[in-house]
Amino acid sequence: MLVKNIITKRLVGVDYQVSVYDAVQIMDNNHIGSVVIRKNGKDVGIFTERDLLSKVIAKGKDYKTEKVGNSMTSPIITINIEANLQEASDIMMKKKIRRLIVEKEGKFIGIITQRDITQRLKYSLASKLSTHKHFHHYKPSYRA
Repeated sequence: MLVKNIITKRLVGVDYQVSVYDAVQIMDNNHIGSVVIRKNGKDVGIFTERDLLSKVIAKGKDYKTEKVGNSMTSPIITINIEANLQEASDIMMKKKIRRLIVEKEGKFIGIITQRDITQRLKYSLASKLSTHKHFHHYKPSYRA
């Protein structure tokens, strides 16, 4: 299965100088867990829920005055739209991240998350199991 099959094509970006508070309000209003950070028209980082907790709240910073660009994760880790889900999962595990920005021909076009991968694999496995009737009628040959 490929990244392009489960990509979320909605990326929300905010300026580097926006406060953490304003960035979190945008995330909440859009029901998303991250925003892409832009500086001078270029995507330079990503700000996630984890960044909010570990780089702002845990450090006792004032989220109303702290600039989101000071608490973002950079550089942005990307994956090509044609990559497979195993590659995406491997990158996430190796980098200890939960989101990858999806790129096509050098442009950011969407995002993929660990949850997206897990849900797709769950439904794929359930579908495969439901087509194999012998799984439904399995009875162990031993007795307890």
